[in-house]
Amino acid sequence: MKQIVHQAVWLAVAALAAAEARCGDPRVLVWDTGKSCSADNVDLGHRALWRLVAPDAPPGYAFQGDAVIENDRLQVLCATRCGPPRVYSKTGAGQASARMSLLPLNAQGEPCATITAMKIVDNGPEEAVLELSARGPGAGAVRTRIALGAGRSFVELRPVENAAALRLVAPARWTVIPDFFGDDMLFDAQRAPGQRLFVPAENILLNFTGDGNTILMSVWPAGDQEVQALLGGEKKDRLFAAMEITFDRKSLYFAVIDSPGIWHAVTLDDGSWSARDVAIGWQKPFEARWRGDVRLPGHTDSWEIESRRSENRVVAPFGQIVWPFWFDRRRAMVRLVRPDYLGVALIYPLERRQNTPLALFTPVDILHETLGTGPCEYILDREGVGTRTPGGSRHLVSTGVCHTTGNIQHFFERGLECREQKIIQDMADDVQAFNVTVRQRLEEYRAFAGRLAQLGREERGRNPAVGPVAQRAERLQQRLDQLFQERLAAMKTPQESAALVQQLKQLTRTESPENLGRYLSVAAQLRALASAQDTLAALFRCEVRLFRRELGVLAADDRAVAKFAEKLRELARNALRKKHYTEGA
Repeated sequence: MKQIVHQAVWLAVAALAAAEARCGDPRVLVWDTGKSCSADNVDLGHRALWRLVAPDAPPGYAFQGDAVIENDRLQVLCATRCGPPRVYSKTGAGQASARMSLLPLNAQGEPCATITAMKIVDNGPEEAVLELSARGPGAGAVRTRIALGAGRSFVELRPVENAAALRLVAPARWTVIPDFFGDDMLFDAQRAPGQRLFVPAENILLNFTGDGNTILMSVWPAGDQEVQALLGGEKKDRLFAAMEITFDRKSLYFAVIDSPGIWHAVTLDDGSWSARDVAIGWQKPFEARWRGDVRLPGHTDSWEIESRRSENRVVAPFGQIVWPFWFDRRRAMVRLVRPDYLGVALIYPLERRQNTPLALFTPVDILHETLGTGPCEYILDREGVGTRTPGGSRHLVSTGVCHTTGNIQHFFERGLECREQKIIQDMADDVQAFNVTVRQRLEEYRAFAGRLAQLGREERGRNPAVGPVAQRAERLQQRLDQLFQERLAAMKTPQESAALVQQLKQLTRTESPENLGRYLSVAAQLRALASAQDTLAALFRCEVRLFRRELGVLAADDRAVAKFAEKLRELARNALRKKHYTEGA
């Protein structure tokens, strides 16, 4: 009798859970479809035979059909006759749309598409975990675990046995490696050579699918993972057919970010857009921190899309410009920074703002959810970039040489330079500290470029294939040396800079009607010196950022070259840290 009552209660609970799943309950449910799907007949909306698997089902529960785990956002189908696990997104009205397949590869690199066994590892309201055994054409079968948590828009894949990599199958033209520290790397399948590309992704990869409505995000913790893009098709039909990511004995996470119009691509092919403001025919669907990536020959420039039009902005190396991306209310507007700034622009939301709808996820949200706060903050680099103090170890009363010398000038104009000698000499020391700190930063960049060039020469001796990367490192060193030599006369030597500061101090020791004129001459030289150094610091930073962006393209089709390029990219990332504020963004 008790057993009959228990079964009746469970059937009632199952019926309620099924209704709640369709209405947006975030809990995780495990279903037995009762009948196996065929590869050409998958209908997750037909639930007549579905049975909810009870949380207390025995560990050896045998599925009568296929397994489906779901929450309010995703459904994951694990079917013995339909290939690898498929991830569906609940787009509304109880419908589910296929977004990607997750195909494990064995240690021999063979795809294991046929699921041969399924086992429930965990079945609770907060998380469901299935262990899957799969085989391929060869003898190397694999075991993996797939997990879905309550309210999550991502699934987790864990290697268990013989699983070396995971192939994300979701055709897309655009792939982006977001860089929260600098510029993204945007890959266009229609411009990519060969059938495979080694993608220099560190922890994150974004694939843009669904005609502007879906972003697929892959995330993995720090390790020695390797990412390859598989290409297919020709010309306008050419796409990234799949992405392969090695496990490195760690979990991989795959998220679906769905929303109408969540991304947009526009071709910038009209040079006249540098002289006028152009509406590109797309409106932001919600508030967020939006980014515009411009794919140019050899590299990508990333721009924050601002909330209003901004002009007279000084941006190295373009000079004074109208900021190229902004919103006119909700309309996206573009103005090229110069007539030859032509390519493709991809717009997408990077991070939420205070007024971003809570139900929507951004890539930064996914990063926090998958990796946790500590690793996420390292990737976002919010603690690592930082800025150094403008005067090094000296706390400056007034930052900036122009500002400080302007304050000193007031004393000379009033004939107070001798009476206020102590204050003036302290501010003169501030000027010297500021100039010394910027000069030290310039020398750091030069030393960094020299180290890269040396590493390139050494690696090229071991492996000639890295030649293009080594040559790019040598060009960086040559470029920084060239810029330095061009401005050396204006910057003067550190000794000459110190001598000018001593001349300034000397003027405070003897009253003279000529002091003001002499001071103006010294101050002008100090300002010119500081201006030359500050400009050079900004140029050095631009050159290092450009170097870092270009390495990914140079290393796209060779594993060893990609590894070496990634090493140099990380060194460049470290060199860009702790910037002086004169370097700009």
